[in-house]
Amino acid sequence: MRNKIVSAALFVALLSGCASVRPAAQQYILTPDVQVDALSTSKYKDKTLKVANIYADRSLKTRNMFYIEQKRKKYAYSESKWAESPQTMIHQAVMDMMRKSAAFGYVQSPKSKVLSDFLLETRVDEFAQYFSDDEKSATAKVTITFTLLDAKKHTIVMSKTFSATKTFSSLNAAGGAEALSLALSDVLRSAAQWIEKGAE
Repeated sequence: MRNKIVSAALFVALLSGCASVRPAAQQYILTPDVQVDALSTSKYKDKTLKVANIYADRSLKTRNMFYIEQKRKKYAYSESKWAESPQTMIHQAVMDMMRKSAAFGYVQSPKSKVLSDFLLETRVDEFAQYFSDDEKSATAKVTITFTLLDAKKHTIVMSKTFSATKTFSSLNAAGGAEALSLALSDVLRSAAQWIEKGAE
């Protein structure tokens, strides 16, 4: 009799679980608007560029969404996550930026077996959401350093750091994802203009 009761309880539990199947957390993606004016002429038009993997803090290699309070206390949203790691999404955005700019004839991913003429290294120095001490406002800050290397000579062609800060439109994970996307857009736009100027 006891076995029948246990089996029935397990069956009910399984039915309850199936009835409430849904994502464990709300998922967000970065949506940078990379508007780049493609160069009509470039001294690198016949050159190949490989976009290296992103250098980033360990926390940006996970799907956890973090925010900072009182400038030093770091927390993770309990019911919100990134759809992919920020490191992956930022790399995709940098690839998109370089392809749109047309500064180089060919843009390759890190997995490409083809030898490249140049290598673009990207280091994420800051990618964070900050809430004010009174929690009545919040900002997102993105700081990225781009370094263009001559892959054959193993020398630095140019290197520069870009930064942007945006205010949340709503004090939650959705507002943070939007602000980070806007800040990333500004950084990528400035970086693209800088790279294109160097390619003229």
